[in-house]
Amino acid sequence: MIPGLLLPGRPFVPAPVPHADDLIADLGLDVVFDAMGAGDAFARGVARDVILTPLATADEIRHRQAVFDDFRRHPELLYELDRVAQAAIEGERRSYFGLFARSAESLCHRSREVLAVFADAFDALRAIAETRAEDVDSPGLRDLFATVRRDLAPPYLEQVRALLPVLEFRAGRPPPRPPRPPPPRAA
Repeated sequence: MIPGLLLPGRPFVPAPVPHADDLIADLGLDVVFDAMGAGDAFARGVARDVILTPLATADEIRHRQAVFDDFRRHPELLYELDRVAQAAIEGERRSYFGLFARSAESLCHRSREVLAVFADAFDALRAIAETRAEDVDSPGLRDLFATVRRDLAPPYLEQVRALLPVLEFRAGRPPPRPPRPPPPRAA
């Protein structure tokens, strides 16, 4: 799924910037990156990549400004989305097994835990998309919420949750698979 918040209809790919370190030093951008990261190295890196990757067209600038304007008018929406993302990242981080993660059993256990964490995150993201879609005007957020509602539909999430017990492999083998739901109808 491509969120489409930074660029319309395509993923954001950071561009290499010649002499980036000189540019950062000349403009004093480390202070900006630190403030935007707020102590989170990952967020700081994303801020750095986004600021240093130039936009190619006026449409890209308008797209990003429209998303920014939605978040400026609805800061609580930004915080809701951030909480969902942070909970998913932290949940995945907590399920790390270190040296013991090399066995097939521990890898399967970790994968099941991470899938459960992400299923919860998908539920939360879908709830936000359902309740907040009418609050936004930007094509970026409208498209994101439409994609979430379509791709993370309740039947899909129910199917994911039905697989969690199957992945427990009690007694050394999986229980019988639940029946597959019918494929979704094209919209």
